[in-house]
Amino acid sequence: MSAHILLVDENQDLLEVLRDGFTLPGHTVVTATNGFAALSIMVQDDCPDAVVVGDLDPRDPTPSLELVSDLRVGFTGLRTPIVMLSTHTDDNVKSQALASGADRYLVKPSSISTIVNTVLELFDRAA
Repeated sequence: MSAHILLVDENQDLLEVLRDGFTLPGHTVVTATNGFAALSIMVQDDCPDAVVVGDLDPRDPTPSLELVSDLRVGFTGLRTPIVMLSTHTDDNVKSQALASGADRYLVKPSSISTIVNTVLELFDRAA
């Protein structure tokens, strides 16, 4: 199955590595470096099959946790899998991410294969 993936992270280098990890198996990828750009893509583009949200600057008008919540609340009925990818190892942050609507929470650094396989596992569950 070829999927359309939205990758969001403030780190452009990480976005490039993730893009390569998803495009090798034949998926199409669009990237955003901030929450506003991600929400704009969601409005203008076809709804992606999955979203991976990484760390966004807390000064960003739409930081990571808020973006996850906005995706779930603002796009009513959105069942697109959302994977949160963060440097925060605190269980409280993980709980907040899952409560905000993330389907999975991975801690950076995670291998590219772990990230890709997590998204593919969520596709299988949705099917």
